[in-house]
Amino acid sequence: MMKRVVKEYNEKFRALADSGRYDGRDDFTVVYQPYMEDAPLPIKADGKPDMTFVAPDCFHFSSRGHESIALAMWNNMLEPVGKKTKAALVTSDMYCPTKEHPYIFTKQNSITPDQGEL
Repeated sequence: MMKRVVKEYNEKFRALADSGRYDGRDDFTVVYQPYMEDAPLPIKADGKPDMTFVAPDCFHFSSRGHESIALAMWNNMLEPVGKKTKAALVTSDMYCPTKEHPYIFTKQNSITPDQGEL
């Protein structure tokens, strides 16, 4: 049941972000960050779920889990719209802005004249 509720929530949030409602503004936007869309619970070498990513209630994230999803969300914000990672729960590399793209990607700045929408 929880998977269904999360999926429905994500679909509604994606629909809001894709609605075009905020596309005409220069001071505000909404970008769907799919960093956990396809992210399973990490698996240990013995094939069992790595429960260090969740709190003892098995519902909330532990501090390790929060660290991992915060990094995944940050990295998602530095990826162009249309090229965002969907399964980034466990990652060790932090993305940084570049000289070419010194900003968080939005729908508007993910479009380049020579490439079209990314």
